[in-house]
Amino acid sequence: MKFRTWNTKLTTGICAAVFLLNSLPIITAPAAGAASSPEEVIRAALEKQSDTIDLSSYSLSLEEAADCFYNVLYTDSSFFYVSSSFSYSTGVRETIRKIAVNYNYDKSKISGMKKEMDQRIAAIVSGVNPKWTDAEKVLYLHDTVIDGCEYDFSYEYADAYAALVGGTAVCQGYALALNLLCREVGIPCYSITSDDLNHIWNVVNVDGEWYHLDATNDDGAPNMLGHALHNYVLCSDAFMQNDEYHQADDWDYYAEGAKITCSSDQYEDVFWRLVYDTVEPMPDGTFYYTRSNAPEQTTSLSQIQVTFCRGSLTEPEQTFGTCKAYWKTPSNGVYTACYTVSDVYGDKVYYHTTDTIYAMPLSGGSAEAVYTLTADEKAYGSIYGITVSDQTGELRYQLMAQADFADLNNPVVEAEFGTLKLDPLNITTETTTTTTTTTTTTTTTTTTTTTTTTTTTTTTSQPTTTTTTTTTTTSEPTTTTTTTTTTSQPTTTTTTATTTTTTATETTTTTTTTETTDKPFQVVRGDADCNGDVNVLDAVFIARMVGEDPTLNADEESKANAELDGVLGVTANDLNLLLNYLAKKTETL
Repeated sequence: MKFRTWNTKLTTGICAAVFLLNSLPIITAPAAGAASSPEEVIRAALEKQSDTIDLSSYSLSLEEAADCFYNVLYTDSSFFYVSSSFSYSTGVRETIRKIAVNYNYDKSKISGMKKEMDQRIAAIVSGVNPKWTDAEKVLYLHDTVIDGCEYDFSYEYADAYAALVGGTAVCQGYALALNLLCREVGIPCYSITSDDLNHIWNVVNVDGEWYHLDATNDDGAPNMLGHALHNYVLCSDAFMQNDEYHQADDWDYYAEGAKITCSSDQYEDVFWRLVYDTVEPMPDGTFYYTRSNAPEQTTSLSQIQVTFCRGSLTEPEQTFGTCKAYWKTPSNGVYTACYTVSDVYGDKVYYHTTDTIYAMPLSGGSAEAVYTLTADEKAYGSIYGITVSDQTGELRYQLMAQADFADLNNPVVEAEFGTLKLDPLNITTETTTTTTTTTTTTTTTTTTTTTTTTTTTTTTSQPTTTTTTTTTTTSEPTTTTTTTTTTSQPTTTTTTATTTTTTATETTTTTTTTETTDKPFQVVRGDADCNGDVNVLDAVFIARMVGEDPTLNADEESKANAELDGVLGVTANDLNLLLNYLAKKTETL
């Protein structure tokens, strides 16, 4: 049997190209014994990961069969492993006999990938605060997808797994990921598409009303850390039809037959509308964010700023100060957008200007500079975004020569990334150790039992302010924690005496344990022996590190200085990079 290909290869453009039709199919009545609908047949085959799907009982045209296929694929986003292109064979009057399914991934790996995606979804959903309204849950999921996914300018990845686990996808991946996440928290969510726009996005139902949701176009700075627009969070049909990126007359809903009309404009003027930063969920149900002035309304340098805010749909907005900063264009002009973004870590909010990263108390007040770009970094560009990992305390910053979305048709993707290891919170704990002596006296003997309780002292050593710089790719340093535990075991001593009376006493000892951090250090690339100079002795030092010389005293500073290829761990590749530099084959490390 010869199959012809229905090719939906993704084309160039800011959004992925997908094959879409303008109307739902008109299905011919199935023959006796056939399944109730072709969608059921397709869904069952995809669940079994079948190579072919027999649709000969339905006398479907190619367009009708394609619509059925995409109704399943775009509605049930868990079929991430199924490609949106397929091959087909025809029978009488060119009706479809069979579809040959293409798979995005090796079948032997799909089971493990499903588990990975389930774990990722569970981790995201665990961050949902029960105090939030459904609208705020959608806001959180929208920002989480944007924060964890970069737009794929290779136009290769278009599924929910790619967006949620792989971290790279086109618009189809963003939309299908939100289908899964919203439904996981009980919010109906479907896909909406347009051939004319070459785009796919979502519709969600909040409190009985349907709204548009477009995370892809809100990832307006596609690959800039910490940035997220909120132009398309819960919008009406009227709003979207008046928007240049959605104005079309061929919207097609993949919504299991549901009639979708987005008539409410309730959320088109709420706190997140002028937030160009990912919102940071707070334990009390509010969000911390930076609110900007609208770039199109900016007429002077003094207006290019962000305001630090905290609020929600149910709590009034509080402000904690402003940051004024502006970025120059390649032609020496000034961007009207303020690219300052923030992230909360512990009891501080971290934010940046063009060349400096600051920390400010959450309640506002004086901010302190935690890092200023080196001369080499300033020569490369400016800071265009930061993120902080709550798990590791690692702050990552992005350097670029110009704004990523300065030209949507030719997006700038070249960047350098650096990392800072933030100081862990200094936590002081008190341990009370009680030693009790109890004496029992009888007319003939006294038994004295002395019990000493167990005392445990724990000292944790963590690195602070480690800076690394890599090009295009970035390593993810890990925190090394050393714990030393000393335990004194209880002892019992029995003494026999004759006619002795002793008064019982109780002694209380308080021990204070304070977590401390190592001395901060500045990374000097290549200076493995930490003597302030980069020379052949550093190459010898790295060679000994690679060879795991047990007599070598290599501390965290030495390791940080020796890691040159952007991959965690000192390897022969780091040594080769240094040797090429010393031989003047390369100008920089």
